[in-house]
Amino acid sequence: MPTEARPVFVVGCPRSGTRLLATILGAHSRGIAVPDSRFITEALAAVADPASSRARVLADPRLGTFGIDVDAVRRDLATADGSHADLWRLLVRRYAEATGCPAARVWIDPTPVHARHATMLVDLFPRARFVHLVRDGRAVAASVMPLSWGPNTAMRAARWWSEHLAFGLGLELWGGPRVMRVRYEDALANPHRTIPAVSAFAGLEYEPAMLAGATAPQRDRGDAWEERLSARDVEIFESAAGDLLRYLGYPMRFAGHARPPSAGERAAAAVRGRLRALLAAATQRMRFGSASAE
Repeated sequence: MPTEARPVFVVGCPRSGTRLLATILGAHSRGIAVPDSRFITEALAAVADPASSRARVLADPRLGTFGIDVDAVRRDLATADGSHADLWRLLVRRYAEATGCPAARVWIDPTPVHARHATMLVDLFPRARFVHLVRDGRAVAASVMPLSWGPNTAMRAARWWSEHLAFGLGLELWGGPRVMRVRYEDALANPHRTIPAVSAFAGLEYEPAMLAGATAPQRDRGDAWEERLSARDVEIFESAAGDLLRYLGYPMRFAGHARPPSAGERAAAAVRGRLRALLAAATQRMRFGSASAE
């Protein structure tokens, strides 16, 4: 992979489609979509000593998603300048070689929370670009609430979405021309207009193969939340984040009249949240208990 390869970070609230968009861009003949890399920014932000932070990255079990030879990366680092940017480029280069894309000149990172670390990323990669992917918060809520992680009520989902959105909007103001906002719904409704525009922004000339087969957006994903969320969940979400939805141009179900959760609903949600946390902790112990005991 060329040393001047440019990173494009697709950011936004989790469950907004960052992986889907990165996969589409990575289907380009000169592009590659890499795995989630939040463990890298976590290590670089948490540990001041460069050598210690690099060691933490290389020891993180999540690096296994790259499917690369970590010892080979260590050998590469011994002959490089040892900077954080060097480490990141080496990981991506090894991943590109392992997946048969050594000639990629743009690498696309789908980690949604990288909007929180954009200043660090630009310091590391001055040519970096960011795609801020925005999705209807109610669709995000419908996607995340059934999962074993993340917010499990409409109110918590609204606050979670709003917080992530704030970082994305702040990035747009700070980053100026290096940031492009894309609506998830636009990519679904009109991919043959949206994807070429995003490709050009990323520095890739659009190729029809990018929208072929499994990588193509599925139009019916856009409004699936209307069937998956109850009317009451929609109302609670809009009571907390209705203005943000309006600012972004999303139509409201309860225009200005959404009722927040009652005391009873809040109490029931707290109980459900506690039970889910206990179940998640028990599952974690079953999966990793023996390893941690050693």
